[in-house]
Amino acid sequence: MEKIRNADIPQHANLSLAPLTGPVGEIFRYTIEAGEEWNGMDLRTIQDWIVIPALP
Repeated sequence: MEKIRNADIPQHANLSLAPLTGPVGEIFRYTIEAGEEWNGMDLRTIQDWIVIPALP
């Protein structure tokens, strides 16, 4: 989880993690939110190249 907290998220974008819950394995639920500066493709790129590699 430390890696995700230190992920280099672009300015004006916000990453939030839901609490870890689940009896089997680890399931991560998160949102990536940004103002009008970012479109859906930008947010997907942030997810693919920054968020997912930072998950354990």
